[in-house]
Parts: sequence; structure tokens; C-alpha cells
Amino acid sequence: MMAGRWGTSAQTVIFFVAVGGLSLGACKRKNSNEAAAPSAPMAPGATLSANWRTDARAYRGQVGTVVNVICPPGGPGGTVWGSDIYSDDSSVCAAALHSGRVSPATGGAFQIQILPGQANYMATLRNGVTTRPFRSYPGSFSIVGGPLPGLQAMIPQPLQAPPPVVGNGMPQGGVQTFSWSDSATRFRGQNGQTIRGFCPPGGAGGTVWGTGLYTDDSSICRAAQHAGRIGPGGGMFTLRILPGMPAYAGSNANGVNTSNYGSYPGSFSVQP
Repeated sequence: MMAGRWGTSAQTVIFFVAVGGLSLGACKRKNSNEAAAPSAPMAPGATLSANWRTDARAYRGQVGTVVNVICPPGGPGGTVWGSDIYSDDSSVCAAALHSGRVSPATGGAFQIQILPGQANYMATLRNGVTTRPFRSYPGSFSIVGGPLPGLQAMIPQPLQAPPPVVGNGMPQGGVQTFSWSDSATRFRGQNGQTIRGFCPPGGAGGTVWGTGLYTDDSSICRAAQHAGRIGPGGGMFTLRILPGMPAYAGSNANGVNTSNYGSYPGSFSVQP
């Protein structure tokens, strides 16, 4: 990344989720032209009570805003459209469950970042949650993680042994080994592509911009550590290539400090 990168400060609000009624799935998609739910301006430290059906439409248009969320025990519930980037009428708690940040039994703490609408949303099955595909929609959000001070932190994935290699030195099963200085810029534009990756032990260094969604010139391995998918001892994970975003929020998680940044043409996320 070029010298002189500048940061952007993401507006932060607090979003508490209270226990409420649940049901699995919704029988009908909300109208894509439906206006966002009205919301009064929220000062830092304000709270909003909701349940597992609560979505993020109230924040539509507040691109770059980071919202702290606590989901209660008792999920799942609500419907989700998309993967990594979710339409803003999706259940925020069910999206966090889909991304591995909370559990149905205990709930948990995480953050979302408000994003602009996307041209389409992909469906996947993860962590017991099947999301739905959808066409263009006017607002989105992503799960950008935690942990939050004093709240339940995301549990890092256990370290895994290096994958076996074949004669050419490449891991078997399509697993790609990344050095701790490797970025994802060579995958730019391959949006939706997933790559099974492995980072070796003993890594250090490398700069990262963003939280949950990272600029594609960030260190892949350091981003994986920040996301709690691997530790300093390395491990395996899944890299997902995503389009550029208008803003990236930095944070401190799992021993890695990441930086803020403005608009950038390519992104990635790190999944189990």
C-alpha cells in the first residue's frame, strides 16, 4: 500500500439486543423499495432494544457507521439475505450466527458496519444458518467482529496442523499457502471467489486496514489473526474475495491493530 494512506473515523453507536420472540425464517421478502425504518439521531453510548428479528434498516445511508451489538441467548430467528455482505433488512443476530460470531445458546457480542446497497447478494449455508440470495437492494451491512470491552469475545478457532503437500510443494486439496506478507490484490475482481488458505507458524509483520472486511492489499495472515481465525502459530482458513468498500474501520483484536481507511477498490473477508 502506498505511503500516506489516510484514515477515516467511523461513527460508533451502541446497539443492545434484548430477548424477544423468535421464529425461523420469513415467508416473504420485504419489498426492495420499502423505505428504511425511521430512526432518531443516536448519540454515542445510546442504546436500542430489539430481538433476533431486528434488522439494520434504521441505519441505512449512514455508510461507515460501526454499531456495537449484543445478541441474547435463545436464537436463532429471523431471515438473512447475503453472505459476508448482508442486505440491511436481514436479522443482524442471525447474520452474526451465520458468520460465526455468536451462538444460539449464549448469544454474544460483535459489531456491524453499515455499507451501501449491493447489486446482488449470495446465499450460503454456514453454522446452521442458510441465507437467501437476492438482487439489487438499497442498503447493506457486514459483520466486523469484536471483541468489545467487557463483553463476550469471539472465540478464536483452534490451530490446525499444516496441510500435506504434494511433489510440487503445494498443499493438497486446493489449499494455498500464504506468507505473512502476502496480500489479496492478485485476486481483485474475483468477487465471491473462496480460497482455502494456510499460514505457517512464526509469522509477524504486515499491515491491515479494516475490520471483518479488509482492503485487499492488507496482509492476509495478519487479517486472519485479527479475525480470530488463526493465531501466531498459523493455521487454515477460508479467504473470500469481495468488492471494494467506501470505508474501512480499524480496531484492535486478537493482538493485531488494524487501521481505518477510506474508499478502496478491493476487499476480502476471512472465514473458518
